[in-house]
Amino acid sequence: MITFIIKRIKLWFLLNFLISFWGQFDKIKIKMANSGQELHKIFNLRWKAYIEEGYIEPKDFPNRELKDQYEKNSLNLLALKNNIPIGTVRFIFPSDHGFPTEKAFNLKNLNFPKKEIGEISKLCIERKYRKTKIGEKIFLSLMAEIYKFMKKNKMKYVLIGVPHSLKRAFEPLDFQSSIVELQAGPLKPENIKERKTAHKYFENFKVTPYLITIT
Repeated sequence: MITFIIKRIKLWFLLNFLISFWGQFDKIKIKMANSGQELHKIFNLRWKAYIEEGYIEPKDFPNRELKDQYEKNSLNLLALKNNIPIGTVRFIFPSDHGFPTEKAFNLKNLNFPKKEIGEISKLCIERKYRKTKIGEKIFLSLMAEIYKFMKKNKMKYVLIGVPHSLKRAFEPLDFQSSIVELQAGPLKPENIKERKTAHKYFENFKVTPYLITIT
């Protein structure tokens, strides 16, 4: 009987050790990109994700990187699993360059102090993790870092320009107090120009501008 109990105890410790050990592989690390190499990984991950989702044409990006003029005024976050890039998102600061959603739409009611507004864009998750529990964890981990950054810098509003299907992903976030569709008028030449680098995203998907108020 004692031998049986000892064997059971040893098995319990072994199983818990293995569960703990393998659990390490599901840990997701979020870090701010602070090197050219990390930014290259982000731009390439974006490129792959946007092609897979049908947002862009491969021929428009021969260097296999998706980047634009807003990078210098952005916080780029990278999600890593076993040091392999599996997700990324960009938070754009207020600046004289404005915001992509602001420029891609003829917005009518964006009447807020610009220093309190940022924009979330270029959210990408590695294909095999999309629509999975790990993908949800990646998304929430990235959003948590943006939330901490906004609170630290006393920012209250977030712009997003997304299809309705992606908008639903933001609705359950605990830090969100409201998400409101912004009114937009007919497109102007400057709005069409802004959409050029990802024209399929706007042409093939019902992209809508929203403003999120955080608490």
